Amino acid sequence: LLGSSIYLALITGEVMSFKLPIVTYVLKEFNAAPGSEEADCLSAIAVSLATLLLLALITLCVVLVVPLTPLLTGEAAGIISANTSSALFGVLATSALGRRLPGGYTAKGRLLGLVAPVIFVALVIIFDKQLSVLLGLDAALGYHGSGVIMSAYSGAVIILTIPITYFSTRLLYRRGAITLTELRHGDAISR
Repeated sequence: LLGSSIYLALITGEVMSFKLPIVTYVLKEFNAAPGSEEADCLSAIAVSLATLLLLALITLCVVLVVPLTPLLTGEAAGIISANTSSALFGVLATSALGRRLPGGYTAKGRLLGLVAPVIFVALVIIFDKQLSVLLGLDAALGYHGSGVIMSAYSGAVIILTIPITYFSTRLLYRRGAITLTELRHGDAISR
């Protein structure tokens, strides 16, 4: 879908939540076939404009942060920030638990793909102390307690879960435990 504008989209970020929906909308509005030269030009324009819009928004926020500091540090801001995480994770959980996917597909059994990464992270947490001694991380960091890997190397653990999630989900898909069904126009499915 992104065509030759994939580099710009990946470098500037917000691909899944901002740029890809814009490109999808533009291609649908102009009835451009994905992969065509017309679609490539339209996606390049859409990604470029989305990037400029995002940069303008970031610039505006930077300019306004000083005059809005009293408002951003007040009591109301404290209440808002205390509830932000639960609101975000609630939305993510709702979309993750639903069967309908973007692009007109529905998935059955897609939560099975979470089993392998959850088991991996649970094993890292359970055997954290033994792993840190085995790998020599406790001596290197001068820390002789539990939680060395999860506190010092949580980013590495997250990165390791990506291929685990990918390959386990792919295996489940090939074995038929996870199935994708394309929705026909007008089909309704419960979230």
